[in-house]
Formats: sequence, C-alpha cells, structure tokens
Amino acid sequence: MDSETIEAVFAIFFMLLGAALILFITLLIVEKKKVHYRYTDTTKNISFHEYCSRYNGGWIYKDIKLRELLRTYPDDEVLQRRAKNIRLYQTVSLAVFILMMVSAVIRKAVG
Repeated sequence: MDSETIEAVFAIFFMLLGAALILFITLLIVEKKKVHYRYTDTTKNISFHEYCSRYNGGWIYKDIKLRELLRTYPDDEVLQRRAKNIRLYQTVSLAVFILMMVSAVIRKAVG
C-alpha cells in the first residue's frame, strides 16, 4: 500500500471514530437527562425536544447521584436499565476516545 492509501484509511477511520464518539456521548447525555428529570428534578416537565437539544459538556460530567437513586428505588427496572446504559455509554465513549488518540499517535508516527 502506498502512503496516500494509508493516509486515506487513517482519515476515514478517524472520522468514523469521531462520529461514534459523538453518537455515544449524545446517548449518554439523553440517558442522564432522562434519569435526572424523572427521579431527581421532578418539578420540571420537559419535552422530547428538550431531551434532544441543549447539549453542553456539563451533562457529560454531571453527577446525577445514580448510586443513591438505585438504593432509593431498588425495584425500578427502568432505572436499573438506564443506569446500565449510562455505564455502558461512559465506558464505550472513553474507549473510543482512547482509540482515537492511539490512532492519531500511530498516524503521526507512520506519516
């Protein structure tokens, strides 16, 4: 393979990883918002549009006190499923980010 082909493969791979990262972060934010507004802040009734808009980095790191909620509502299957999804999306987002950084370093070393 020539160098142009390798560069194209790395560029496509990096863009796909970036799209995957955006997707998983979006899913993470939506799940956190659903848990927060259903269990913690029940006074605010938000629409579906508000779940899917107004993204900011604060929701990625927002502490929604998931462990306390799981202790408070131990039999709530919806909460347990959402907690599992939140952990999954956090793990996958971190893994994709690390893979992006490793691929960028490899690309720099190869090129």
